[in-house]
Amino acid sequence: APAVALRERAAAPDSRWRGRRHRLVVVPMANPDGFLAVEGGLARGERRFRRANAAGVDLNRNFAVGWDDRYYLNRLLPWIFSPGTGPLSEPETCAIDGLLGAVRPTYAVSLHAFGEWIFLPYAGSRRPPAHLEQMLAIARGMAMAQPERPYRVLQLARRSRLFQARGAEIDHFYERHGALSFL
Repeated sequence: APAVALRERAAAPDSRWRGRRHRLVVVPMANPDGFLAVEGGLARGERRFRRANAAGVDLNRNFAVGWDDRYYLNRLLPWIFSPGTGPLSEPETCAIDGLLGAVRPTYAVSLHAFGEWIFLPYAGSRRPPAHLEQMLAIARGMAMAQPERPYRVLQLARRSRLFQARGAEIDHFYERHGALSFL
């Protein structure tokens, strides 16, 4: 898993983290229900990802910043993009929000994006974040550190005129907790 590999890399003897006054906090799995559903499906020969927890809520749309149950994709495709009954209505998103509130990280990286993209806030709005240039520089550095795969960097809401990820974690982590955030 990427989160476990990151933790191991940070703890390695030659890590740039060694000797610094940084703290790395890793949440190895934010959606255990979805993970178990995918594992069960793979055991049955299914090839399909699952976005939702056991309650059918897409945790990637359940964070408070930008949460919107009236967004057209949530209404058209509720079996994919169900944002829940309210912002932070799910125990998983509440736990992550509480952790970030307690830790107050400088950076937050969510390791679950699809295919060779590094996304920045905002996901639910096309407006540029105040720290856009700083986040672009960091994200470009992250992309260059992956020479075997050509990663691209972009604000998520600017990937398509027809798509926004309302209630996404990167917007919440950035706006509510002040963390420079990446997906």
